[in-house]
Amino acid sequence: MIEVYLFGAVGVLLITTAALMLLSENAVHSALFLIVNFIGVALLFLMLEAPFLALVQIAVYAGAIMVLFVFVIMLLGAEKARGGASTRRFPWLAPLAMGLTVFFIIAVGWAMTQGQIDTLQTPPGKGVVRIIHAAPEDAVGVAQAPAADETPAEGTNTSAVPTRPEIVLPPADRVFVLSVDGDVVSEAFGFGDSTAFMELEPGSHTISLATADGQDVLSTELAVEPDAVLNVVVAGETALDIITTPQTTDTGLTIINAYPSSSSLAIGDLQNALFDDSRVINLVVAELGYGEAAEGLDYPPGFANWIIFEAGRVDAVQQGNTTPILLRFSSVAAPAVGADAVYVLSPDRRPDGSLRPIVTSLDLYAATPFGSPNALGERLFAGYLLPFQLVAMLLLAAMVGVIVITYRGEHVPKPSRTLRRKVSRPLTSVIANQTGAELTSGAPQLPERSETPAGD
Repeated sequence: MIEVYLFGAVGVLLITTAALMLLSENAVHSALFLIVNFIGVALLFLMLEAPFLALVQIAVYAGAIMVLFVFVIMLLGAEKARGGASTRRFPWLAPLAMGLTVFFIIAVGWAMTQGQIDTLQTPPGKGVVRIIHAAPEDAVGVAQAPAADETPAEGTNTSAVPTRPEIVLPPADRVFVLSVDGDVVSEAFGFGDSTAFMELEPGSHTISLATADGQDVLSTELAVEPDAVLNVVVAGETALDIITTPQTTDTGLTIINAYPSSSSLAIGDLQNALFDDSRVINLVVAELGYGEAAEGLDYPPGFANWIIFEAGRVDAVQQGNTTPILLRFSSVAAPAVGADAVYVLSPDRRPDGSLRPIVTSLDLYAATPFGSPNALGERLFAGYLLPFQLVAMLLLAAMVGVIVITYRGEHVPKPSRTLRRKVSRPLTSVIANQTGAELTSGAPQLPERSETPAGD
């Protein structure tokens, strides 16, 4: 219940600072209340285990943007609201905001106390499945159809002759149409291919392999547990098998044996291979059967010295016999130090029809941490794009509303130039009164204009 109390305390802080930010008469005080409000939002992100969002909230909003706001407010000298409370255009706004705040606090508090939040169960997450093709091509160039029954002799009762059920052989090149629950995942699923990680609901799902003409070759049910990560390997030399290996949380190297062999395989670290007297094999995996997986293997810097050989032939290899050795890891790209990887040991068909083991390297599934930039981008632009745009529209409407509320119609613009003073008497009369003489006396005058009649 400590999370509930902490959420309630932070919620009261957020609502209080938001109300004080709106009701404060000092613009600097309003900006400071808004900073405290942003810090409270960052605390909510920390409670949701989203440290990246909390850091962005403090660094960008409570830091850079609010410093800019305070700088502009103090630069313009707009710390104090002018006109006083009596000049507010909407005197009912503050009581309404406080009433809604109190109602919201009561409603949320009642829901938290009556909703039994601490007893709710987290819904199960989806499972993640990846399908790997490790079945080699057929030794024969063309898939052979089963031999047809001989034609019965004349007079034989054909109804008594048993009919062979239709068998669909996999194509010789082992290229399939891969479907999951009837949805086509790949139309050309060939040897060495691997699908992307697919999210599936918990439960049973059908994986189907079909030929290009639509005939089903293999269909199997796959049980997916909540939050499970499964590597599904299509293997087999003649008949197809499905190998399912869950990905564990063990760090290190995972090797899946999809190589059909009459005996189990072993993995060892071969030291001093060129010297008979000091040749030593340090077993990494003593026995690994077909369809099994070795997980959490610690690989040393000398990873290239690893070999895969027939189980129980350690003495023969130490004596210099290379016949039991199937594969040397010197031909395999080593994973980065400290990295995790999945290796699938599968057969590859040589031109002469024989098989040789090869190793296919795959990446582990890495879940996106909650609150990380990748998780934030996936949520916003994949699942919540429409709500994100709606919130943006609401914020735009809120900005327009703030501008309308703060606009004052009685504002009078300042004059752009100094007005000239009006006088009641001419300037000559004023000067004459001050000097005691008329400016026009004794001064030459223009002749009076006379109108001369025009001649004929």
